[in-house]
Amino acid sequence: MYSRQHSIIIALIIAFFLSGASALIYQVLWLKQLVLIFGSTTLAISTILACFMGGLALGSFIMACRSFKIRRVILVYAVLELLIGVYAFFLPQLLDISDLIYRFIWPLTNGSFIFLSLIRFLLSIAVLIIPTTLMGATLPLLVKYYINKDELIVKYTSILYGINTSGAFAGALLCGFYLLEKFGMQDTNYIAIVLNFIAAVVAIYAEREDLVKDDENSVDNLMILSTTTFFDRLVLWVVLISGFTSMVYEVIWSRQLLLIYGSTTYAYTSMLVIFLAGISLGSLFVRNRFKDNNRNIYYLAVFEILIGLLVIWGTYYYNNLFNLFNAITSGFKGMATVFVMLLVSECLVFPVAFIYGAIFPLAIKLFTPGYESVSERTGKIYSFNTAGCILGSIAAGFLLVPLAGLQWTLIVVSIINILTGFIYLLLSNKNLKARMYYVCAPIILVALIIIFPANWQKEFITRGIFVNNIQKYYYKKDPRSSFHLEKEIVSYKEGLNSVITVSRWFDKNKASKDYYVLQNNGKVDASNHLSDRRTQTAISYIPLLLREKADDVLLIGMGSGMSAAVALRFPVRNLEIVELEKAVVDVSVYFSEKYGNPLKDKRTKVIIDDARNYVRVTPKKYDIIISEPSNVWVSGVASLFTKEYYKSVNNKLKPGGLFCQWIQLYNLKPRRVISVLKALKTEFNYVYICHTKTSNDFVFLASQEPIVIDINKIQNHFNKVKIWKDMAELFNVASEYEYMSFFISNDKNVEVLIKSFKGLTPVNTDNNSYLEYGATKDFFDLVDSEKSTSIEKTFELLEGISKDDVKNAGEDYYKKAAKAAYNQYMRVEKINETSKNTELTNAERSQIDLYKLQSLTYAKKYLSEFPDKPEAYDLTGKILVINNKPFEALEYLEKAVEKGSTDPATYIYLASFYNKYLDFEISQLDLEKSFKYLRKVLELYPENLQATYMLGVTYYQDGDYKKAVAEFNKYYKRKIQSHEEFEPKFFEYYGKAAALSDQYTIF
Repeated sequence: MYSRQHSIIIALIIAFFLSGASALIYQVLWLKQLVLIFGSTTLAISTILACFMGGLALGSFIMACRSFKIRRVILVYAVLELLIGVYAFFLPQLLDISDLIYRFIWPLTNGSFIFLSLIRFLLSIAVLIIPTTLMGATLPLLVKYYINKDELIVKYTSILYGINTSGAFAGALLCGFYLLEKFGMQDTNYIAIVLNFIAAVVAIYAEREDLVKDDENSVDNLMILSTTTFFDRLVLWVVLISGFTSMVYEVIWSRQLLLIYGSTTYAYTSMLVIFLAGISLGSLFVRNRFKDNNRNIYYLAVFEILIGLLVIWGTYYYNNLFNLFNAITSGFKGMATVFVMLLVSECLVFPVAFIYGAIFPLAIKLFTPGYESVSERTGKIYSFNTAGCILGSIAAGFLLVPLAGLQWTLIVVSIINILTGFIYLLLSNKNLKARMYYVCAPIILVALIIIFPANWQKEFITRGIFVNNIQKYYYKKDPRSSFHLEKEIVSYKEGLNSVITVSRWFDKNKASKDYYVLQNNGKVDASNHLSDRRTQTAISYIPLLLREKADDVLLIGMGSGMSAAVALRFPVRNLEIVELEKAVVDVSVYFSEKYGNPLKDKRTKVIIDDARNYVRVTPKKYDIIISEPSNVWVSGVASLFTKEYYKSVNNKLKPGGLFCQWIQLYNLKPRRVISVLKALKTEFNYVYICHTKTSNDFVFLASQEPIVIDINKIQNHFNKVKIWKDMAELFNVASEYEYMSFFISNDKNVEVLIKSFKGLTPVNTDNNSYLEYGATKDFFDLVDSEKSTSIEKTFELLEGISKDDVKNAGEDYYKKAAKAAYNQYMRVEKINETSKNTELTNAERSQIDLYKLQSLTYAKKYLSEFPDKPEAYDLTGKILVINNKPFEALEYLEKAVEKGSTDPATYIYLASFYNKYLDFEISQLDLEKSFKYLRKVLELYPENLQATYMLGVTYYQDGDYKKAVAEFNKYYKRKIQSHEEFEPKFFEYYGKAAALSDQYTIF
């Protein structure tokens, strides 16, 4: 008998563990799927969670009322598990139906917040109500089976609740850290279904073993209903408040922890896993304890008070968690960072979660003094607790955080816990002295909490310590990096979705100019620093310069507002800006000095919504859609780079419309970028790659129709003073041909690049979330963008823009494009020499490399087009020189001479090579050739001073010092007259020649 009963218990524990695991896999998975439909705003997520928990509460309540009629409890439990699995199998089809309904209704709401929230709530209920109701019914059902003796109520309830929550912990851990990344959403759903079926099979086995029942276990005995007293109702209210406060804390903790270790996809999962672990262990802790209900009254109250005090204590040591994370992660890399996240989450979350886990079984013991109606009462406790969770998730997202902010929400809700405990003690104790204490103590305690709140150092908690830990790996040697600057917060806003700050960054030593920086949860998202201005303006300049006019433009992401302001410089009729966080829009005024405030323009309309959701459901179509999301490792951002999202974008473009996608390649491995290009190519016929001239910031330009680069249209835009000046100041672009330097690849070369990675990289989709998890791992792995995704490494197969892509290009297009890139390179080099900038930044070095690469690519195309033109060899040779390929340059320049070149630079370079003036190991001393080339220059251009100087050098090399001095004198006199700078080695050569020729009177 004992052995059979023991095997039944073990079987049901396994089944209930698997049930908890599948339930949390479903919660994480279904939330992710519904967010793709309804958007990733905090309010949308709160609505979905409230619906999920509402179903749990309903199922618990229904089973509480009906369980006494059920005779074969285990069999019913097995059927519930099977039904959950079957429903989950058909859920994707139901999601498609809800998506169609949502897209149909959305335009009818006119963007109304109330109607949209109601629609999301009703559709979420429609999708989730059946499976969550079935899930909620399982706990009271199994409690009915287990509880048959008074002293076992707490033990078995705590075991069941703890085992189920342990399964939930395992499910959340597996789903968040392994299953979704490894198998994708569809297969993860199948895995959860299999867990349900296994749980059902195990339960059926247990039901078959459960053949013998004592009379004491009969259904008739368990049908006895007990009345609900005032004290019972008090316990229910405590449980409801516990559920309410626990969900508020969960929302706030997730926001707090994001500021510590960043908004990665693993951030929320880390907090959730620790929260579930605490609840599980807390429930199991109660297993053999708290048998005396007279004392349990005080324990329940003390637990509530202790929760409030622990939360308050957490507000005081919150600042220290940043230092803890910083200390532990220093030198860490890879997925080891996740363990640090779990540790930090444990410090903040675990103690409170542990007590919450102990409260539930303890409340059941108080609420159920005997085994009569234990299932009914367990279900009622569970439903009240879940109802509190529903209210908490709604209140946190819709009310508390918007009104009180993060810290004061914690303070207010912790006070609710404390007052709940003391009120419970007050109403449960008839002793007058004790009652006076229970009245005075909370008043004093609450007063102290309000008067002496923790000092959250905003400058410290919003500094983006997680980014600093990663990026200081790259910039620790750069004296001009932001880590050496002082920062002063000028605006701090706790928005619905994130904490937005604007800071003034300045150097006390005045080595650099002050600038403003916008940070989202501590991560820099925009600034008016030169490098960021380039990116923020380029994503508007690049597509809009290609169009004569663009009536309707959609900008995804407000940022600093510079992208919008630049777009409004063009003949745009309507500009819509979709921004997830309203606080970003509010602070954009700090960046309006240079380009003006786009919000004051009548053509501008701001929509506060999830961008993916808006693009998918809006009936409007646009000429240009510009997407400037945050870094792809930020949670939720990767969904703006999937095949499904690009399909939605494509559907919202007018014929010939352009889609402009900004992507930051730093901290990304090349295959992540290829997955995005593959996703684009599945939905767009033409994809071009552009560079913003800022480090590894790139723009992908996509369209269904050929992307025409019309030189005349670009030239017309350049005639506008503001645009011309901005292009010259920011991008070193002074003409329509220099504008071509933005483009580093056309569609054909993109296809070549993608094929080079064939079989190694999947298309980034909603299902596989390849970029979301891969980008986060790259970020953790300290992927060095300079080595893995620099222009030369990642795009070495790209060859710029073909002449066929350009309208009104002219016969010498490649020549003009090569010269444009060459001229840009020479200007940058001149600026560097003037400023004596001996240490270039990554961005500067990257841009110089791009100019050199582009100029060489176009020069070789020019040569292949006109192989008989000497100037083609001239140009290619000169560009090979700046590409540090002197031997190849020599070959091309000598061919230019053979073909009758008249370019003095060609002859001077050859002469310098043969008199060893050039500091190359391969330089040769052949003075006869040097004289020949220099005399040819002077024959063509007698006034060429450089040739005169080099002739003097060659005479010096030949030992004819008098002639050398004569040439140097000519050179000197003309330089004085023209007020030009001298060649660097002029005075050295002249002094030696004068001394050796006994001509001591110089000049």
